[in-house]
Amino acid sequence: MSATDAPLLEVVNLVVRYGSAQALHDISLRVAPQQIVAVVGANGAGKTTLLRTLSGLVRPAYGHVRFAGEDIGRLAVHRIVQRGISHIPEGRGILPTLSVMDNLRLGAHVHGRPDPALLAQLEQWFPVLFRRRDQLAGMLSGGEQQMLAISRAVLARPRLVLIDELSLGLSPKVTSELVPRLRDLREAGASVLLVDQNIQQALRVADHVYVLANGRIAYSGAPDELRAAPDLMSTYLGVQLAPGRKSHA
Repeated sequence: MSATDAPLLEVVNLVVRYGSAQALHDISLRVAPQQIVAVVGANGAGKTTLLRTLSGLVRPAYGHVRFAGEDIGRLAVHRIVQRGISHIPEGRGILPTLSVMDNLRLGAHVHGRPDPALLAQLEQWFPVLFRRRDQLAGMLSGGEQQMLAISRAVLARPRLVLIDELSLGLSPKVTSELVPRLRDLREAGASVLLVDQNIQQALRVADHVYVLANGRIAYSGAPDELRAAPDLMSTYLGVQLAPGRKSHA
């Protein structure tokens, strides 16, 4: 994205505090329309705090969060959802005592009812989920619950999807089935801001990557450039490469 392109999401000098402790320090980042952006870093770097702030669950102390040109940093959560941001939290956030279909209906509540065309598309993406549409969501496997979380977010017809730990607790096989859906979201017109503990997977799918370290942006650039910088990979992400070898993540 060039400097003259208008971003869908623009975060400017964002500061977040929990009491006297500062969690995020002057964070600035951008997400363009139909772009997948990854935010990676060690545990405790501030990744989840960032997503919770963008979705309105945490209030910033300073700075701006602009979405489609509007400052949304202090809007209520439901207003942010109405603007077109869906948040899939760490742990997925499904309602385990409701059925799969009832969870999906809740995802579409902003629009009154699920869009039949979107439901048909989701059934193509996740047929196993729709075979279990009447089952309690809490009885699904971890991978199926993540499918449900993604589907529920899609039914809100988002322009931006925030995903916190897509692959957490999932097998590589299940994760490999979910990652193409991020590209499908992009092709359908949405942007994605992805936080994931699977750094290699995040770098493979992202168009742009930010590295968070101790609540600060330590790197912003192309995934290929980060993979080609073993010192950065080691220092900030704990990825060790053999001498003279580049990552093929």
